[in-house]
Amino acid sequence: MSERGSFCTEYIYCDKCFEACKQVLLNNTKWLNSLQIHELPIIAGKMGGMYSGEELVDMANGYIPAIQELMCDKHKIKLCVHSDSNGSVIYEFDKQHIEEISK
Repeated sequence: MSERGSFCTEYIYCDKCFEACKQVLLNNTKWLNSLQIHELPIIAGKMGGMYSGEELVDMANGYIPAIQELMCDKHKIKLCVHSDSNGSVIYEFDKQHIEEISK
């Protein structure tokens, strides 16, 4: 059984941070399908995986580290992942750290 979930960034004020999120998260692949919400600096989409909670693992170990490499040194970004079977997690991260601020 495949897993399905969704994600949404907060409103991202920093142009460099938003560009980093766009570069990493704006994809239409088998496991990630996303878009920018109207003209706002917000990205949302759906995620998939092959096992329970894979959406959370992929975000924390794949997508967020890729964003961290490209984002600015000054800001934090919040991103929420709604997992199909493992609930919701809000990640807050800057260039060096990732923290789960709710689960």
